[in-house]
This record gives sequence, structure tokens and C-alpha cells, in this order.
Amino acid sequence: MKLRISLALAFVSILSLAAVPASAGTSFTPVYAVAAPGGAVALPDPNSSYVSPADIHAYIRAGGKLTAEMKLKHHLFRNIISTPGGILRGTVETFDSSLGTAIIGLPGGPLEGIALNFEVPASAEVHAAPQGEGEVRTFETTMYSLTGRLQDPNNVFESFELVAGDAHGLPSPGVTTLIQQEDGSFLIDSRFDVSFRVHFVGSPDGPLAGFEDEVEGQVTVVATSVQK
Repeated sequence: MKLRISLALAFVSILSLAAVPASAGTSFTPVYAVAAPGGAVALPDPNSSYVSPADIHAYIRAGGKLTAEMKLKHHLFRNIISTPGGILRGTVETFDSSLGTAIIGLPGGPLEGIALNFEVPASAEVHAAPQGEGEVRTFETTMYSLTGRLQDPNNVFESFELVAGDAHGLPSPGVTTLIQQEDGSFLIDSRFDVSFRVHFVGSPDGPLAGFEDEVEGQVTVVATSVQK
């Protein structure tokens, strides 16, 4: 009989980067960027990450029992290309990235004692409204598309796929505020309410052999410099 895992998703709501609490083991620091000659700040900043303030994105349950925590970090932004347009009539940013994934096994389940960390290569497309001008600039954004797929199976997952964003029927609106500092740089206060879908299959030789599931959920993430 095919077994299934359920994910009970953790919801996080925040108002601003300044209100983000530091969770155990993680310190959150502001992200600063310098405006380009044209006056716009390039986003996402390559030195930033998008994380949930509480770190936990989902809980894995097996047979009705809490089995593991799942934490995700969207980071390693590269190959960033910005073009005019998009559904918010401002800019479209396309880029490659990575989903840093941590699975922490909890007592009483098949993943007890397991702490697994792996990277899921991803590609993203963010649409933003015009940034405007001035010392404080607030504008809408949306994670239009985020797709990630595990390339190298591990001893827990045979496959692990995540999709998010409007393009996949999973609206992920956001807002960004840029606050100019005395040195001319801008503090980046940015968040997204990301709706996502995860599908995974357990490794046939691992503790989740025969387990498979797909689930949709939502989590609020913010831009921050993260130091472990």
C-alpha cells in the first residue's frame, strides 16, 4: 500500500524588516544596495537571501505523526537580467538561484535523528511596479514564477520539486520599500507572501521509501543578510 506524507504549513506574518525577530541560531541583518546611475536599485540584491523569520516553512507528517521540519532559504541570486514590462508595468527580473533546504527529523518518525541539508537549483521571474523617486520608495512586486528541482537524489528524497508564483496559479504578491541612507545607499525592506507547491518522492533505499506527497501552502519571506 502506498504511504503518503502530509505537510502542515507554518504561516508567518510580518509588517517590516525592522520587526523581524531573530530565531534561534540565525541572526538577521539589513540589506543595503546602491542605486544605479539611472536612479533605480537593482533587485534582487546578490548579497541577500529571502527567508522566513521563523525559519520553518513546513512540517512533514507521516501516519498522522509529526515527522520533520522543513526549512527553505531562497538565495545565491545570479545571472540577473532586468527588462521593462511585466504585469505590474515596471520591470521584469529573471535570474537563477538556489533553494537551500534543511530537513530536521523529529522523535517518533522515520526521519528521527536525521539532519539533511541540500540545495535545489531554481530559476525565478519577479515582476515589479516602477520604483519611483525620492528618499523613500514603496512599490508592489510579485514572485511571478519560481521553479526548483533537485538534480542529485539523496538518501531521503528520490525527487523534490517546488513551484511558486502567478505563472503556476499560485499568486505570490510582495512589496518593497527602499529607504535612502546618509551615505546614499538604500535599505531594502522587501517581502513576498509566497504561495507554493511541493512534490516529493522518498528515496527507494532510504527512510521514506514508498512515501510520496504533493501539497500547496503559503509563507511570508523577507530579504535579509543571513549569518549562520
